Amino acid sequence: VAALGGIRDRSCLALTMGRMREDTIFRDAAHHFLRLFDRMLIDFEPDSTDEEIADLSETRTARAFMLLGRVTGASTDRHSSRCPFPPFRRMVRLQPLQAGQMPAAGSSRDTLMDRTKLKAACTERLDTLAAIHKIGHEANHANRYVLRSAKGTSVEIMFEKGGTGNANLWVRSDFAPGISTDRIEQRSYPGRQVNTLTNNKGKKVYGRHSGLRPMEQLATADLTRFTLSTVADLDQIISVLRAA
Repeated sequence: VAALGGIRDRSCLALTMGRMREDTIFRDAAHHFLRLFDRMLIDFEPDSTDEEIADLSETRTARAFMLLGRVTGASTDRHSSRCPFPPFRRMVRLQPLQAGQMPAAGSSRDTLMDRTKLKAACTERLDTLAAIHKIGHEANHANRYVLRSAKGTSVEIMFEKGGTGNANLWVRSDFAPGISTDRIEQRSYPGRQVNTLTNNKGKKVYGRHSGLRPMEQLATADLTRFTLSTVADLDQIISVLRAA
């Protein structure tokens, strides 16, 4: 569901993420609602027209389902762009795109995006959402940003924009807890390993992207490197960071 959710309002996502973390009663009720709506959708979808599905997607109940689905990351398949619940995929596919809205992740416009276009789209999104770090970007390899959370916290992030490698986003691990590894590929870089690893010549190395070295928050902290597959992956991480 996180890969497909049609809800794109970042403040709404951040507020719901915070409520899910802090309110156990709300969280239990949300999961119960997701299960019940999914059962209803499975029964409703086979005999419904596209118009009826599209109308359903515009109801407050369906929007609540898509919002909670994105926040919880429920029902996603790590090894495929296929959602285990086709009725939900059909509902999101038929939901009208609003002006300026990115295509829903999992649609052909998103999953077929090659790495270069993905990096360009993510860079454009970050340029809109975050401020350039005071030390600036690297010319060719990485962009450094500062994101302001809902609590006023300054959150440093770095995005690997250049080369032919993956679209990697680096954040401090304690700012991005609970993001499901079933949805977004990620790797931990403990701060205690900085300058302790050695190369094949026996020389100690920094052990992480060199662009992080001058960043105060990220240089030696415990980090998580997220490998983005879609712009929706970036949106999900940003929504968590905004709640930090």
